[in-house]
Amino acid sequence: MVNVPFPNQVRTVLVNFLQARRFPEGLSDSALGKHGNQMIMNCCIHPLMTIEMCSPDLLPNWLVMLLISLTMLVVLKSIALLHYVGHTTVKIGARDVAGWYLAWPGLNAPGFFQSESAVLRRPAFSEWSFAIAKCLLGALCLVEFVPLIAAWNRWVAGWVAMFGLLMLFHFGGFHLLALIWRVNGRSVQPIMNRPLLATSVNDFWSRRWNLAFRDFATQFIMRPLARRWSTSAGLWGCFVFSGLVHELAISVPARAGFGLPFSYFLLQGVGVCIERSALSRRIGLGAGWRGWLFAFLIVGPPAAFLFHPPFLTKVVLPLVGIPEVTSC
Repeated sequence: MVNVPFPNQVRTVLVNFLQARRFPEGLSDSALGKHGNQMIMNCCIHPLMTIEMCSPDLLPNWLVMLLISLTMLVVLKSIALLHYVGHTTVKIGARDVAGWYLAWPGLNAPGFFQSESAVLRRPAFSEWSFAIAKCLLGALCLVEFVPLIAAWNRWVAGWVAMFGLLMLFHFGGFHLLALIWRVNGRSVQPIMNRPLLATSVNDFWSRRWNLAFRDFATQFIMRPLARRWSTSAGLWGCFVFSGLVHELAISVPARAGFGLPFSYFLLQGVGVCIERSALSRRIGLGAGWRGWLFAFLIVGPPAAFLFHPPFLTKVVLPLVGIPEVTSC
């Protein structure tokens, strides 16, 4: 296997970033207490140190993926939290911080920390049932379908496993978490918002898919770049950032497929630019059935570049219990 020097480089960057405390717009860790910054640094660095200290042969690819993803999530959550506490008078307790890091995948700090129990609508029974049904569908795919299909075609099994994981966690489990937090007075929303109903590429990425990442990218990438240069710069900044993040979470653990996830998100940027063109507006690519079809063609089939075969067969399948096939 190829030893990827990623963890040591990223650890150095994160240490320098957090120690320098050069946070945008007055970002401060004062509200987290004297040792808040060091605590966050430890949470960010320790997973990467684990990868760095172990031989690639000792750490399975799926564990490398989880450690890298966990590290990036903690970093993004820390930036969002520190920015929020630097711009609010709302008192944040230790339980709030623990819930933010351990029991909620979102990155919208104001929505999470500002209690609005008086105005929130309690979730209906149908919403609970729908969330649970998605979890059960995901579990069924992982337990029953993936092992059967893997004996026939590992690539197809990888896609089924990917679907099962998304349904179990992103669509189902995180929806349940949102409902639980709403019952407890937190203004949070599911991170997936019926993506199949998207009527444009822009609609898909800005209103429907992974709203946690959308919240972070809008606040810390899109708006600053738009203010500094232009809306187009903010748009491309978001897709470039997303491409790099997915390279780290997908290609690095798989140790293959480098550049494919990045090219996928560049294509998404091209798709949004096409939708905003005068010709596109004349033929209606940004709405209705034409917009839906165009979004499907840009987002759907090219996803084979995002979740490329090495990731599906070397990371996703072992993650769900299907061992990797090694050549003699």
